[in-house]
Parts: sequence; structure tokens; C-alpha cells
Amino acid sequence: MFKSLLKKPLVKAGLVVGVLALALYYFFGHRSARSNGTYYVARHGNLPINVLEGGSVEAIESQEIRSEVKGYQGTKILSIVEEGYLVTEEDVKEGKVLVELDSSDLKDRIITQEIQYQSTLSAYVQAKQAYDIQLNQNESDVKAAVQAARFARLDFEKYLGETVAKEVLDKTGLHETPFTNDLDFLELERAFSAASNSVAQSQASSAIGRGPRPNEDGVAGAALREARPVGRREPGNGAVTDAAGPRRADRPEASPRVQNEAGVQPPASGAPTNAAVTASLTSPNGVGGDQSLIQGIQAVMQKTSLMIDFTPYADTNKLGDGSAKQSLRKLDDDLYVAIQDAGQAQTKFEGTQRLKEKNFVTKTDYDNDKNNFEKAALRVQSAKTAKDLFMTYEFSKAAEEALSKYEEGLRQLERARKAAISKLAQARAMLKSSEGRYRIETVQRQEMLDQYQKCVIRAQRPGLVVYGGGGDRHYGNEDQIREGASVRERQVMLTIPDMTQMAVRVKIHESHIKKVIKGLPARIQIDAFPDETLTGEILKVGVLPDSQNRWMNPDMKVYQTTVAVHGIHDWVKPGMSARVEILVKELTNVVYVPIQAVAPVKGKTVCFVASGVGSSEMRPVEVGEYNDEFIEIRSGLKEGDKVLLRAPEGVEKDQGDSGSETDTENGAAPAPAAGTRPPATAAPSAPPGAPRSAPKAGGSRDGAGAERSRSN
Repeated sequence: MFKSLLKKPLVKAGLVVGVLALALYYFFGHRSARSNGTYYVARHGNLPINVLEGGSVEAIESQEIRSEVKGYQGTKILSIVEEGYLVTEEDVKEGKVLVELDSSDLKDRIITQEIQYQSTLSAYVQAKQAYDIQLNQNESDVKAAVQAARFARLDFEKYLGETVAKEVLDKTGLHETPFTNDLDFLELERAFSAASNSVAQSQASSAIGRGPRPNEDGVAGAALREARPVGRREPGNGAVTDAAGPRRADRPEASPRVQNEAGVQPPASGAPTNAAVTASLTSPNGVGGDQSLIQGIQAVMQKTSLMIDFTPYADTNKLGDGSAKQSLRKLDDDLYVAIQDAGQAQTKFEGTQRLKEKNFVTKTDYDNDKNNFEKAALRVQSAKTAKDLFMTYEFSKAAEEALSKYEEGLRQLERARKAAISKLAQARAMLKSSEGRYRIETVQRQEMLDQYQKCVIRAQRPGLVVYGGGGDRHYGNEDQIREGASVRERQVMLTIPDMTQMAVRVKIHESHIKKVIKGLPARIQIDAFPDETLTGEILKVGVLPDSQNRWMNPDMKVYQTTVAVHGIHDWVKPGMSARVEILVKELTNVVYVPIQAVAPVKGKTVCFVASGVGSSEMRPVEVGEYNDEFIEIRSGLKEGDKVLLRAPEGVEKDQGDSGSETDTENGAAPAPAAGTRPPATAAPSAPPGAPRSAPKAGGSRDGAGAERSRSN
């Protein structure tokens, strides 16, 4: 069948014409397209250097309404104002509710917290009253112990007399007595406060390795030492006066003595001196771990009592005017009377005896006088024995008993003081503990009440309501802002932008960032209103690359830049897409060609210049600054040269940014790093020093347009 068709004349003629057409196209049309292609005539004139980027509209200042309700699982939104609602000044005055969060759980917690708060308040009041009661009780106990010790000393001085009592007390070291002054509980209260602060400071110092040395009392000991009783001095005589009467300031300090005429035994080896014991007893410090109190107690427990021999004092010439001297005088008087009576009885008996020998008296009279004499002699012996017993036993016993009662009174006073300090410390600890719990409960109660109030959010400023934050991203565990959704703490629920101060946020590639500085003018075009052109200026340029883009595309480094919009425009809304043209500067009287016409070949920056029908010439050029469409040619081309917009077939261009070093040396901008925006159209690769970007819609910005033609 095919052979039969070939035999027809018309079919043969058609085949011949088709073969000739293919041959002509191969030798002329295809060859011409390969060798020439689309070209552009190099121009000479002014070249504006600008940066064109897209972004979104936002407010420079805006109020972010966040959820301030605490909770791990978040809080549900019961009601929320619709997005796009315009909050007016009247809404602000009336307190319009914008968001209402679920507060049912908070109500239950507030009731429970209120119960705990009232219980803690009751315990705090009770502890405070108990502290005041303990303070008064301590004063009564110490005053009673002071009185008992003072009476015991008076009894001792009454028995021996003031002179002997002073001498004995000097030898025993008990003449400096702690009962002469009561405890100053107000000063003790200040000492407790200082001790509490010292404990906190010591703990803080220990935490950083700078605590007090073990042999130091610290601030607590020093503060408590200030609470020791201080005597009241009478002006002019230097004597300390108290309720017990004057104390002589010239009394010597007690010191250990060897056995002397009074029979005083020295303290045992290693035992504390009386002055040290007395000093430790009279000092109420040591609360809160002070070593002085512990040492004072140990000194009292380990103290060796001094054995006093009172026999040498059993003399009326040595004893003072006391009950012992009175007793001794009575015994002496009794002995003297008995001796006188005995002498008289003896004289009478001797006379009666002589008369008896002469029988001048009867036997009865003789026997009576004899019996009287013997009775008088017995009375003398009895009086002498009574005096000896008193001087040997009763005097020493009564003196030691009075001294022991006085010493026991001092110990009882010291026990009362220590018990007062201990009880006061316990009462204060309970008070501080109750006060601390009360403060915590008060803070927690107030926080819950504040949380309950924060469940209702009212309008505070006029503006347009926008859900979420301006640049917020929704994470996997976050719901979209709506009624019934749960919001976490600090999550932005609403944003109310200031519509009088709008801006466009764009991302500038790192290849352009050195051109963009604060204050440069800009032209802004809103995509929704292409016929409107706004003006503005750069308000802020990011110092570091955008972190969000760095995670999504590590090879793409862009910088957040804010461009302020001049004027107030009601039709400009947050979130609108916009294009920003940043006007960097304008080059005058330069030669420029499209960016696509420059290509890196064998380490050089070249342009392919059309040199006739079907042929082109590769010419090295020196490039300068550029914008999104055109690049400056500093040398290698002149006005009117026709440059190809695409390299001829068979020419291998350099890969990467091999020409960056050459361009930098020639003064051109460095080649963009990997990750620069790809061309919008299938244009040839951009030369080194220029971003790989095709011209944007809208044509040339110099108004001349590009001269393009096809070879025939």
C-alpha cells in the first residue's frame, strides 16, 4: 500500500518539499538560534540601587493579651470576642469583656485555701498571745528568783554581819551576784531578732564557703551578749545600786587562794575560776547555739564548792552586829552569870562549912548551901559546854546553812533565767513559725484571688482585635485560639495593634544586608491595593540572622528588617502582604546590563557580545553594584553593545561562587552564598557578585525597558 502511494505525483511532490524545508531549517534557522539568541543593548545612564523584598504588614506597637492563669494543663476559653472587632474608647471606659477563661477549678481551690488561711490566722494569733504571756511569766519568775536570792543574802549577812559576810563572799567569789539586776527582756527580744538574722546570714555564708570560724561566736553571740543585765550607777560614788541595796564598786575580784587562816580550800585542778563561773552565769547569751551558755552550764555542773571553816570567826570581836554575835554574847553572858553565881555559891558554902565546924548552923542549912554550890558549878559547866557547842558546831552549821541557802538562791535564779530564755526562745520559735505560715497562706490566698480576677480580661486600649501573636507559631500541643480551646500560661490570646503606627516586616538576604541601614527611604506597595504606593523608612535592622529561618533552611541567612509606613491609612491592616523597595542610592552615568547577561566562566566574569549573524564574542568585564534587575559594568562594555541574555550552547559556566574573590578585588559585591532565591523564570545563571534573581514583574525601573529581539 505504501508503494502504491509513492507512485502518485502529488505525494512525491509533498515529500520533496518537506525534505527541503527540514534541510533549510537545519542549516539556517537552528544554527542562527544556537549562535545568537535573545540579546540586550547595553545602556548608559542613571542606575538606582535598591533592594526589593516581600513581607507582611504589622503594627509597630501592639498590646498582647496573654493568659496569666497558672496551670500545667492550661485553661479553657469560655468566651472570646470575634477576631477583627474594633475596640473603641467607649468599650475601654465600660470595661468590655474580651476574654473569659474557665474559673471553676479556681473557685474550689479558693474555698480550700480560705479554710487553711483562717486556721493559720487563728494559730498565729494564739502563738502571739502565748508569746506575750510567756514574756510576762518570765518576768515574774525571774523577779521571784531575784527576791529569793536577795533574801538569802540578807539572811547570811544578818547572821554573820556585813563585814564577815563580805569577807566570806570575797573568798568564795559570790560577792558579785547576778540577782542585782533583772533581765531586760526588751533587749533580749532584740537579741533574738539579731540571732535570727545571724543564722540566715551564716547559712548563706556556708553555702558559698565563707562561713564563720568554729571558734567565733558570730553576730548572734555578740548580739545576745548585749542583753546581759547592766547595773545602775549612782553619780559621784561609783557604786552600783539595785533593789537589794548598794554594791561596793571597790570589791576585789575573786581569785583562787591557797589555804589560809580562814581555812578556804582552793578549787580543784582544772576547775573554772569563780569569776569565770560567775561571768558565765550572769550572761544570758548563748541562745541559738552560743557557746557561752553551754560553757556556763558546764562550769556550774563541774564547780567544786569551797569549804569554809567558820570556827575562826566565832569571836565577838571578829563577828559583826548579827544574830550570831548576839547568840554568842548571850552564851557569854550566861557563862559569866553562871560563873558569878557559882562564885557566890562557893563563898557562901565555904562560910557555911566553917560555921558547921563550930556548930553554928544546922545540917540542913549546910546541905542546902552545898547543893546550891554544886548546882552553880553545874550551871557553869553547862554554860561553858553550850558556848563550846555553839562555837564548834552550831555557829559553823548555821553559817554554812545560810551560805548554802544563798548559793542555792543564786543557782535557782540562774535556772530561772535560763528557763526564761529557753521558754522565750521556744515561744518565739512557735510565733515565727506561725507567722511564716500565716504569711505564706496570705500570699497564696492573694495569688488565687488575683488568678480568679485574671480569668476575666477587659479592654484596656482601643484597637483591632487579632487572634494570637503577630509572629506566633502554633505548636503541636497548642489549640487554635477559639472558644473551648485551652491556652497555656503566658500564651498570647489576643493582639490589639496600634493602627496609627504600621510597618512592614521583611527578611533581607545577607548579600544585601550591608547596604541596608536604619533611616533609608523605601517605597511600599500593598498587594491588595496595587494602585497605591506608600512611603516609609527603615526603622530597625536585625543584628543576627533570623532564628526561625536558620532552623528551616540553615544555608539561607536572612535578617529581620522593619520598615515603618509613613502616615495613617485605614485600609492598611495587619497581616497584609506587601512589597518593599528600599532605595539605597542611585549611580549616575554608568553602563549597565541585565544581571542575566553576566556569567562566570573559567574564573572570570564575562559577557557574550553579539558580533554578527550567528556569532558571539566572550568578553571579560568588571562589574560593580547591582539591583534586582541590572548590574553596573565598570569596564569591558560600552553603550550600544548587544549582550546575550543567555550563554551560547557548549559554554560551561563555573559552578558555585568561584568568581567571588575576583569580584571582591574589582570592587564588586561578593557573590551570594548558596541558597539565594532561584530565578522566577528560566533565565541564565547570574554572574558572580549579583543575586541569582530574574527581573520582577513590572519591567525595568529606569523606565526605558529592555530592548530584546530575535535573530531571523
